[in-house]
Amino acid sequence: MIPLERPVALAVGTDMIALAERADLRHDPFHRPCTAIAARLGAEFAEFPGGHLAPMELPVLFAAGLRDLFGRL
Repeated sequence: MIPLERPVALAVGTDMIALAERADLRHDPFHRPCTAIAARLGAEFAEFPGGHLAPMELPVLFAAGLRDLFGRL
């Protein structure tokens, strides 16, 4: 198998892809793969406050994180 710089399916148009996770999961086993995938794709990686209900529980902080991320895309 020939190694590719980037996966063929994602080789075009990755400037609008972002990966994100909860900021408190930095020590979670899934944090490292998520950041590695973002780096390999040349995509943005963002950390957001809170969990699944963050948009309802922390709307101001969550919205600020989205604005920041969208500003980088």
